[in-house]
Amino acid sequence: MDWIDECIAIGNWVDARCVRNLKREKIDLIIDSRTLFSRPGSFRNVPDMDLVIKSAQMMIELSMLNARVLVFCRHGKDRSPFLVMVYLNKKHGMPYDQAFQLIKSKRPRTIYHPEWLEKLDASR
Repeated sequence: MDWIDECIAIGNWVDARCVRNLKREKIDLIIDSRTLFSRPGSFRNVPDMDLVIKSAQMMIELSMLNARVLVFCRHGKDRSPFLVMVYLNKKHGMPYDQAFQLIKSKRPRTIYHPEWLEKLDASR
């Protein structure tokens, strides 16, 4: 689990299931970002941008309450970092490339998906 700011951490499925670590890190809420990237009947990892945006807005509200949130997916390198990039953009006005660099500095295995950003821009 890697903390991106004082309220938001990125992890994987192991992090989300380790109760001892969740208690130690004082996690208040867990978001499974895999649910934002699946579409019924689809075998591809396609983001639902409406859900991504709503989730990022919810994360902003939670951070204003000082809630500690773990955002996870299977490996914590694609979907979770993408959701946190959107959160950083919405909360701090941080450009996506800068948000990616911040996340990558704290979680080096993070992968950049320009096609997801194009889809996000197209959904606005």
